[in-house]
Amino acid sequence: MSGSAIESTHFSCRDFDVWRESINVVFDVERRSQDGNRPFTASVEAFQLGDMVVTDAVLGAQRYVRSSARVRRDGMDHFVLNLYRTGGWRAETARGEFEGRAGQVSVLDLSCELISDEPDCHLVAMFLPRSLIEDRLPNLGGLHGSAPTGPYAMLLAEYLDMLARRLPFLHSGDETALAGAACQMLAACLAPSLANVEAARPGLELVLLRRAKRYIEGHLNSSALNIDAICNIVGVSRRTLFRLFEQEGGVLHYIQGCRLE
Repeated sequence: MSGSAIESTHFSCRDFDVWRESINVVFDVERRSQDGNRPFTASVEAFQLGDMVVTDAVLGAQRYVRSSARVRRDGMDHFVLNLYRTGGWRAETARGEFEGRAGQVSVLDLSCELISDEPDCHLVAMFLPRSLIEDRLPNLGGLHGSAPTGPYAMLLAEYLDMLARRLPFLHSGDETALAGAACQMLAACLAPSLANVEAARPGLELVLLRRAKRYIEGHLNSSALNIDAICNIVGVSRRTLFRLFEQEGGVLHYIQGCRLE
């Protein structure tokens, strides 16, 4: 168990056969031919958020497989969102071949076939039942193997990264809100209607606030640090920026506090 009050488990090993047995509940895995003689390591921290599971993992290179026989046998009806902090993937599905790189989110449907070759990576993954998102996203069939693009996809990636970094320090009781926010962010990313974006506003604003704070903290000594520069970098209006920093006493107050500190 980690220091978090949210239910969590930790697993690590350097034996690929041990890892194969552990991950077998979801994927069949193989060593890629070019990586067969390299040392292997796996370290996974998993957090339970209601019906969701979020994992933060550092993994050696491998091939993940969900064959048609495997799909029929285990009947898993979940989606997986993968955010690659480092590494990437090259996947084969019935719809064709897909590639992705670090910083992107990929979407996998575990009720479908898959072969994915992945190098060493640092990966955040969110496993969620289809029932949590099928009402928000009616066209789920086309998501398998995809990597959403656009501004909302970038915000979704930042949210998953922020969630994984915060989970070890959050307390029990936050799980329902966190799971709901993640579903709302996913819906706003993949189907950016007015209703979906409005429902995802709390999660979106958390990400925008984090983006603004990181920019401020990285440019405290710059004479060019001002309201307009922050708005341009974060991609928001002055009004939205001021609202984001209301709990901080205002954006200028936050800047002054950082400089004094």
